[in-house]
Parts: sequence; structure tokens; C-alpha cells
Amino acid sequence: MLSYLLHITGKELKPSLIKNEGRKTLYYAKLGILLPILSLFAQIAFAQSSVANRAISDASLCASGDFSTLYLPSNNNSPYFLAQTGGMVEFDNGTATLAVNLVNVSDTNVKWLLTANFSGRTYTTPINSPIAHGCPSAAFSTADWYYYTGMTGTLIGNGLLTGTLLNVSLNGPALQLGTGANAYNSLFGAIAQINCAAQFGNPYFNAHFTTNFAEFTCNLTGTSLPQICNNIINAGQIGYDETYCGTSFDPAPIVNIVSPSGGSGTIEYVWQ
Repeated sequence: MLSYLLHITGKELKPSLIKNEGRKTLYYAKLGILLPILSLFAQIAFAQSSVANRAISDASLCASGDFSTLYLPSNNNSPYFLAQTGGMVEFDNGTATLAVNLVNVSDTNVKWLLTANFSGRTYTTPINSPIAHGCPSAAFSTADWYYYTGMTGTLIGNGLLTGTLLNVSLNGPALQLGTGANAYNSLFGAIAQINCAAQFGNPYFNAHFTTNFAEFTCNLTGTSLPQICNNIINAGQIGYDETYCGTSFDPAPIVNIVSPSGGSGTIEYVWQ
């Protein structure tokens, strides 16, 4: 996974391993500043087991014939960016990572590297979700959709944007995955509306990019991830014991004393 992500970043950024509070943290040295790339890299030695490894491709935008993976408006170029190389990996602990190189449709020297960590995988529709489908006539089902409610990441500029760093996070709705979930076609994919907060901006970025909003939408290989259930580690405790001998006994309600803990997924209760 590490070699794959290093490969797709190309040769413009050189990685360095730096010891940070007893852990090895991967940074890219650029223009004399240290840009932390992804907490995935910071904790690469502690990664969970992957359950899906997906390739990213551009989503076709309804019936227009246009394709895009990132929508980020500027006053000098097309707002659409195409995926060059990239992928998404999902893990058994409810998290995922993503990294993709992006190039502008109208100027191939305007480029971004998007990296992101996602957390909080859920099969229950979160508040403000789902994102509505952008094709009015599309008929689709949300039966296999699921969501990630947390996101941290970066957009790092390349080409004319070299030296630019944006922090990205979710803008309201969760990242959604599923058949038709990219909101622009009926294929398996994903979409997220994201906030962009500039940390460093080079002269080209400062002159041509003024928005703090972007939209990431793509097709993904594979199919929907089934809900993963890891068994409870601690069963908890209910109460209380009662003993009675007779024919007219009305027991007290069973109450929760200590809630179960550990594991993941929806808890199923079986009375025996």
C-alpha cells in the first residue's frame, strides 16, 4: 500500500521519514517546508486489514458526455479535473484511505494530488445525507449504499500549483458509496462535497482560485462492501437476580447495569 501511494505521487515530491513522538511519520519536503501527507502514512505500520482495494476513474456526468473526478472552480481554467492514477482502500475497522492524482481538463499543467482519510463507516443514512442524484431522470436504489461520516485530507498542488496546500474536510453530507451513489450515473461509485482551507497558496493559486468548496465524484471498481460485524468483547451486565416460589409472582423489569463494549456493527440480542 505504501509503495502504491508513493508511486502515484510521481517524482515532483520527495518523501522523507522523520521520527515524531516515537512514531515514523512520512512527510514530503517541498520548498523548504514539511507537508504532512496523510495520517495513513503516519500510522502505516499500524494499518488495519484491508477489505476492499478499489481503482478510481472519472464519473460520466449524466448524459452530457463530460467526465470529471474533482470539481474545483477557478477564473482561468475548466472547473473539472480528471483522475490520472489513484485508488481507495477500505479497512475492517470502519476506515478508508484515498489517494489520486488529478489534472485539469483545459490545462494539463494545473494539477492536484488529493489524499484523504475517512472514518465512521455506517450503513445507516447520516443526517444531511444522501446527496441528491444530479440526473433528474435517473432511477436508482440506495439499497447497497453506505457512508463515511468523517474526513481529513489534503489537496497538494503540482505543475502551475506547485507549493500550494489545501486542507480538506466534509462539507455537511457524508461520503457516500454504492451503485449510483456518485450522483451522476448508475455505476458503482462515490461522491463527497468538501471544504477547502488554504494553508499555502502560490501566486497562480492566489490569482485564479477563490472558492473554498469542491466536489469529489468518481466511479470505483468492485461492489458494495457488506456490513462487517466484529463480536462484542465485553458482554456487559443486566440485573437483577430474583428468586420466588409460588404462582403469583410479578418480576421486576430487567435493567441495564453495564453496557456491552468492543466490536463493531449493529448489536443483535438473543434471549435464551
